Amino acid sequence: MTLLAAIGFAATNIGDGVAGRSRIADEASALAADVARLRAERTAITETRAVATIEAELQRAQPAAAVVWRQTAGCSDITLAASGAACAEVLKLRQALGTAQRRDALDTELRGVEARLAPLPAITAGDPQAMMAADILAWASGGHISLTPHDIHRLRVTGLTIIPALAGIIFMFATTLLRAGRRRRYAVAAA
Repeated sequence: MTLLAAIGFAATNIGDGVAGRSRIADEASALAADVARLRAERTAITETRAVATIEAELQRAQPAAAVVWRQTAGCSDITLAASGAACAEVLKLRQALGTAQRRDALDTELRGVEARLAPLPAITAGDPQAMMAADILAWASGGHISLTPHDIHRLRVTGLTIIPALAGIIFMFATTLLRAGRRRRYAVAAA
């Protein structure tokens, strides 16, 4: 019963610690991946004009398309080459506006993700001790012994359970040997 209690205690405490570290490592990894994805998408955007600037340019370009404005539903439904030419500048500016709006949204999202990532501790693995022990064992054995971090976790729990349980037995043997040694000394001294 004592061994079961010790196993439960060791497994719970180690497991909770590893689970907490794993959660933080997974969250940090996911946020770092989001940052990388957002930065890559942001880098691909070359539009540098502000949204307000593009909107002003769009307002200036719309009168040039007045000839076909009604027929194309405000340069939204272009079916003829002539209306396409008349609306070309408006369409180009609308595309630039959408790109600039996406750029600004990416910047905002990137700042938010970076703000969530910044306070997280620099934890990259849930159980670095077990990972390193498994790596060292594989290296030291030339790859002949290959344990997983989960195997190391089991060994750790077993060691934290068995060694304290053996302490009483070891103490009992030590006491017995100490008494036997004293008896020999007394027997030698008496003889």
